[in-house]
Amino acid sequence: VDADRGSVTIEGGDIAITADGDGIQAEKNLTIKGGSINIVTGGGSANAKAKSDNFFGKRPGMTAATTTEDNTVSIKGLKAGVAITISGGAFNLDTCDDAIHANGTVTINGGDFTIAAGDDGIHADESTTIGGGSIAITKSYEGLEGLTVTISGGELNIVASDDGMN
Repeated sequence: VDADRGSVTIEGGDIAITADGDGIQAEKNLTIKGGSINIVTGGGSANAKAKSDNFFGKRPGMTAATTTEDNTVSIKGLKAGVAITISGGAFNLDTCDDAIHANGTVTINGGDFTIAAGDDGIHADESTTIGGGSIAITKSYEGLEGLTVTISGGELNIVASDDGMN
């Protein structure tokens, strides 16, 4: 098996994507070093279903309701199975689900982002690291999410209906 297979690298150009599924999906790694990237998935953040944790106002002894949906289509903006690394570019992401999502890590060291997400603005199952860039999350359920979240630079403006950082 070729170790480089399943990865996507973007170094420039103008990209406009409207998709019913994911905008850009890499099985392994997604690397973006520049370009102008405009993505709308699933009709945009306006089409997202309202979320609720169901914790507030519950009776003693009750737990939060959990639901799972099988056979659903993934509708994320930028998605990778392992890692997303972004060091530059201009991004306008309007997504029904997560705008930026990695099953491993998300690292952003540059770029200008305008994000409206139906779920998370930026999500990593492991670590989310912001070292630079200008990130405006104008709509999200959770703004930044990761097992660990590290911010060492950049400018962040986050609007979230639940957690700004989780």
